[in-house]
Amino acid sequence: MRKDGTRFWASVVITALRDDKGNLRGFGKVTRDLSERKHAEEKLKQQSREILEMATVPVVQVWEGILLVPLIGMLDSARTQQLMERLLQRLTETSSPVALLDITGVPTIDTQTAQHLIETIKAVRYIGADVVLTGVRPAIAQTLVHLGVDLSHVTTRSSLATGLRVALGLLHLQVVAANGNV
Repeated sequence: MRKDGTRFWASVVITALRDDKGNLRGFGKVTRDLSERKHAEEKLKQQSREILEMATVPVVQVWEGILLVPLIGMLDSARTQQLMERLLQRLTETSSPVALLDITGVPTIDTQTAQHLIETIKAVRYIGADVVLTGVRPAIAQTLVHLGVDLSHVTTRSSLATGLRVALGLLHLQVVAANGNV
């Protein structure tokens, strides 16, 4: 503790002080305040966690009003919670009305994964945004049917490109090729 009573992180070195004959005369103590170093370490840890979260569940603005979440790997409860928090935060920050959830990189869907997706979609809708689920491959579609998962209320597309077209349509925009074709 400091003289004023506040606590601080410290490094303390205590050294025995001896006379010429080697008799113990007392102790010397050097205390170094490491508070700034400790705060810098905590800040670095927090930044590392944030970077890891961004890498784990990236939320990317692909167009004004459209956010993309490219999911890769399995979705467990913890990862889904991160997904939901990050996506809802970014939707609110950017006032984006559309979220693309791309499951192209999700190898398999089980009941728990499907439930996590449904919960995320509900949460996004509660804040007033639309969801387009992309990357729904035939094998995933069959698995969802066999599991009895109802995604009939969700706009789905097999590819990110077609999902992006739907998202642009929700914003009343359309893609026009260089040759003028829609």
